Amino acid sequence: MVKKYLIILLSVFIIAIGIQVIGVIQINNAGINHYKVLENERKSDSLNLYFSNQFDNMEILTRAHAYWTDALNNVNSENESWVNNYLSEYLTDGNYNVDFVYLTNESSTFKNAVGIDIDTISDSTIYTTVLSENEEARAIIEVDNKIYMVTGYPFATDDQQNKQGAFLIGRELNQGTLDDLKILIGQDLYDEHLNITVDKNFDPLEDYEHNIFSVESIDETLYVHIHFDYQFSNYLNKTIKGYLLVISLLVLVIFAITIFSLFDRFKKEMDKTLSQLSEIDVSNNHFRPLQPSKAPEFNNIIKVINQLGINIESNIEKLMQKNLEVVELLSTASEINDPYTSQHSNQVSVVSTLIAQKLNLPEVNKVKLCAKLHDIGKVFIQLNILNKEEKLSQKEFEAIKKHPEFGAELLTNLTQFDDIRLGVLHHHEKYDGTGYPSKLKGKDIPIYARIIAVADVFDALLSRRPYRKSFSREKALEIMAQGRDKHFDPDILDVFFELVESNQI
Repeated sequence: MVKKYLIILLSVFIIAIGIQVIGVIQINNAGINHYKVLENERKSDSLNLYFSNQFDNMEILTRAHAYWTDALNNVNSENESWVNNYLSEYLTDGNYNVDFVYLTNESSTFKNAVGIDIDTISDSTIYTTVLSENEEARAIIEVDNKIYMVTGYPFATDDQQNKQGAFLIGRELNQGTLDDLKILIGQDLYDEHLNITVDKNFDPLEDYEHNIFSVESIDETLYVHIHFDYQFSNYLNKTIKGYLLVISLLVLVIFAITIFSLFDRFKKEMDKTLSQLSEIDVSNNHFRPLQPSKAPEFNNIIKVINQLGINIESNIEKLMQKNLEVVELLSTASEINDPYTSQHSNQVSVVSTLIAQKLNLPEVNKVKLCAKLHDIGKVFIQLNILNKEEKLSQKEFEAIKKHPEFGAELLTNLTQFDDIRLGVLHHHEKYDGTGYPSKLKGKDIPIYARIIAVADVFDALLSRRPYRKSFSREKALEIMAQGRDKHFDPDILDVFFELVESNQI
């Protein structure tokens, strides 16, 4: 009964804390969202003010050169030299931040363009508005994948009379513009994710959650893509999450203390049972049964685990025996097809075992077995190739080269011998990466394969084959030394020569 009321009390407490946490999260989210809306409006106003100031600056410059009697007269008289010196080239070459100038007289018989192709702007709305309606205008246009802010005025006298023709100046929105916007946005910009475009369907930041601000004009609409990092709201969010984390931890602490005080006996018995479980080791094929607990709740679990352990121990013993029988059968099969294989495999096994012992490898017996089986794949090679008296043809040699893969495939289902399987598969790899079947290089070649490679070549050099005589021991050792860093791992080769010098090989 006490346990029942305790569980009810804790459940009510956790539910109350949960309701509080959910309420705080909802309030927090509402506040952060409202802050982001206000911040977006502020950023939008700042961006619009920036572009408005840019246009105002350009209009001052445009008006000063368009409402000028000398300019009107020289344009009408088609004085190109004066126009270049005092209008077009004067503005683009001077320190006015003007990237192009385009002007024409009323009849369009005289046109002058600097910084832009003379035919690219005549179709724009701003050009038509200024020339046809004699009105001042501002616009955003795109020319040759470049975006420009453009202001246009008709030419006129100093007192703004006799308006005619068109005078347009353009300022490119380039990296300098982006740098200005980054400064304007400040620390709320995330990882410099800021782009401008006039293509509504192109979103350069489509992989990120971001804001899009627009600046409309009589020609193009400018879209400013910004990925914000709302640092204040993020800070606030983290702070509240920290508060919620503290509450959660307090709940857990209270829960843990309550459970510990009421069920201390059960905890001790649980620790005892868990300790026994952590010491279970079936790697040596022996299972030690768990001792009964004083708490009846655990005894059923212990009983099941003990029975499971006994079954596993029995199955492992049977599986190991079956695996050993299969391996022995495979070894015998490989020796039937090729009499040379039996003697060769035994010699390679002896040398490989000595090297493994010298290297202090933990499982020398596995190395020995791997060396014994390294040519087991030859059971799949045709006998007329395997026992051919003459030198093998290229096609026959390619067939022989398949035996490591065949051998590895034979051992695939023997999961306890996976490292042996890899040794069989890669024993013809070379340290410099020119071997087969996988062209592994250096230490990427399994250690068993690197050991067997040394023993395999050495015994092959000393053995007489139908297509060649055996080499002398001195010549064989000389050839082995030449294979350092090419065919053989230099560390394993050093161990091999140490065994040779000590007359163990």
